Amino acid sequence: MAADPDCYNVTPDTQSCYPTADTVIYQNQWTRVVWNTRYSLFIGDNADGEVTLILKNAETDRQVGNWTQQNKLGRFSLAVDDRWWDERATSLWNGQNRNWTFYWQIIPSTHIIDGGEARQPTFVAVQTALPNSAQSSSSGSIISQSLASVSRSIAAEESSSAQAAQQSRDAALQAGRNNNYFPPWAIALIVVLGVISIVSILTLFFVLLRGARRRKDSRDRRMSMGSESPMMQAPGGPVSPAAASTSAGHTGVIGAVPPPVRNAPSIRYNDDSIHSNPINHPASSASNNPEGVITTSDAAVMADAFRKALRKPEFADGESPETQGTGETEGLLLNRELAEEGQNIRSVGSERGVHIVDDADPPRT
Repeated sequence: MAADPDCYNVTPDTQSCYPTADTVIYQNQWTRVVWNTRYSLFIGDNADGEVTLILKNAETDRQVGNWTQQNKLGRFSLAVDDRWWDERATSLWNGQNRNWTFYWQIIPSTHIIDGGEARQPTFVAVQTALPNSAQSSSSGSIISQSLASVSRSIAAEESSSAQAAQQSRDAALQAGRNNNYFPPWAIALIVVLGVISIVSILTLFFVLLRGARRRKDSRDRRMSMGSESPMMQAPGGPVSPAAASTSAGHTGVIGAVPPPVRNAPSIRYNDDSIHSNPINHPASSASNNPEGVITTSDAAVMADAFRKALRKPEFADGESPETQGTGETEGLLLNRELAEEGQNIRSVGSERGVHIVDDADPPRT
């Protein structure tokens, strides 16, 4: 750079010495304005007067700025910054240097601006880049865009990761469902087998319950038929001690029952039996016959007489076909028939005078 200009060798009517019409300055560099301190308007009433420095755009007359300085200084320095440019510096910037033209106005500080002020030589200022503010905003925008891009990338990666994880879970669940697939026919088979099992269990329970009920009914019937020993004993079967002792105290045995008569028998009572009837003498009957009004043997004889009256009609020769065919005695036949019906008789002394007689025999007195 050339040496600083001065106005020591200029005429008194010269206002400024720098910048000149050949001056070219560049963006973000320092420049200055130099004026003649001996100019009469600048001196004023005393040597301590002040001047006002005004910088304007030569194309639009836009005022860049104004500064008030003491006249005796003779110079003022400033930087070529964003204040020098207008909106065209950003809108018309195409990446190449752009020339701007400016000029200075130097007036006494007491002067009222009226538009007739003298213009100093026009000089060139070269724009080499976007304004610093635009660069800062551009850098911020770039940074913001970069951050936004990074955020979008992270969000996209997270979304992709989430989608991949969801797809993996869906695939795992689908694989699990495929592995655990149960065919419908197997389900139907299980249901049918379950129903069959339930029906079988219920049937078995019913059969067991019915068998238990039958056994209970049979036991109740056996218990209701008599006391400790059965009333009738099958032929040849065991005889309880009570029955044996009872039969031993009376005359006759089962085999000694007299055979029935050939003609249709009937039941008659003699006078002795009538006088000895427990109905007429209840006290003596109760003392002599502990078993009740009618003994078991009397009931058996009466039942046998009634059955023979119904089953055995009179034959011409006086013999029944059963007796002729089998050769059995009437007593054994009676015992066998009673045994088939689950009954038995005990031979006791007939104290009531009950006898089986033919119709031809004379009645007893």
